[in-house]
Amino acid sequence: MRKAKVKTVKSHGKRAYKVESIAPDGSRRRRFFQDKNLAQDFADQCDRESVEAFNVDQHLRMEALACHKRLEPVGWTLTMATDYAMRHAIVYNDAPLIEALVQKFLAEKAADLKEDSLRRRSLDDLRSRLRAFKERFGDRKLHEITKKDLEEWNAEMRTDGNGPTTRGHYLKKAGQLFNWAFPDYCERNPVQQIRLPHKKHEEIEFFKVAQCRRLLQACAAAGVQYYVVLGLFLGIRPNELLRLPAHDVDIAGRIIRLKAPVTKMSQRRVIELRAGEPEFDAVIAWLTGVAFPAQMTEDSLRGKLDKLKTLSKMNWVYDGLRRSACTYHVARHNDLVRTSYLMGHTNVRTLQQHYLGLATRPEADAFYAVRPHDIAV
Repeated sequence: MRKAKVKTVKSHGKRAYKVESIAPDGSRRRRFFQDKNLAQDFADQCDRESVEAFNVDQHLRMEALACHKRLEPVGWTLTMATDYAMRHAIVYNDAPLIEALVQKFLAEKAADLKEDSLRRRSLDDLRSRLRAFKERFGDRKLHEITKKDLEEWNAEMRTDGNGPTTRGHYLKKAGQLFNWAFPDYCERNPVQQIRLPHKKHEEIEFFKVAQCRRLLQACAAAGVQYYVVLGLFLGIRPNELLRLPAHDVDIAGRIIRLKAPVTKMSQRRVIELRAGEPEFDAVIAWLTGVAFPAQMTEDSLRGKLDKLKTLSKMNWVYDGLRRSACTYHVARHNDLVRTSYLMGHTNVRTLQQHYLGLATRPEADAFYAVRPHDIAV
């Protein structure tokens, strides 16, 4: 073993000390110092490293050789592999398992619920979706989950009969966990690396004018007159209708206030029921003098809607009230920006892709012309 040497040399007209040594990997090392003691300390360090390298036990040498053979074809060295492991894996050695991490994440979200920055329905949905993620990966650490793992999970959910929309929801909630955990517990969000499943676009279903007449005819007896009228003519979302308090609905004053805690995107919007506008005149005609109902729960609403289906003798269309409102408003006004505001959309893309041309202007006129005195109640 060749020892490191300290030599006195001239550097820019001044005395300096040069240390030359052979590194354990066989490369030549050379450094210059202005202080002789620092130079000697470095030389001693080089000698100790050389001694350690020559005293490596046989098992470690064989392991290093085996690793080298695996890395050499791809141009990696043991040092490169070690540096990568230190940065991307070992840094997460003390990270909790996914099972514990999900509980921590949900606890923080529950605190958001108490501060009114998260709705109960959203928390329940998040807890349900992440329960499935935890059951699948709970005994692993979050940084270990790869794009391939998520693609396999997606395939398993498809085999279990889950449709593309459902699978997409599960993956998006997992993505929320990854975003929250970065960078303390993972270095990336693999959900962003996969193509999320999407349901094949189908033609929008909505209630035809004759069906709308039957719904309006039966809604009072079913106890959902406000729910049907505001959903059918103004497109207020079902969950928004459930949260809408009586003091924000002023039919006599011709105004409805949808405040941030009520709306889907927590964006306040006000609907002024201006005279001369067919959708607003229809609301006034159907709700003037009608008392606003007591607050409903999802369960009580479900029972009333079942009664509405029975009384109207028709099959229900998923989100049919709001879809019908969009369809006829677009057909009547041909103003996507105006319809978007009424519906609480953030842009006109949804209307452009799905609602243009679904109904004609005469059909829209017939829809808005339906009045209580025109039908037998």
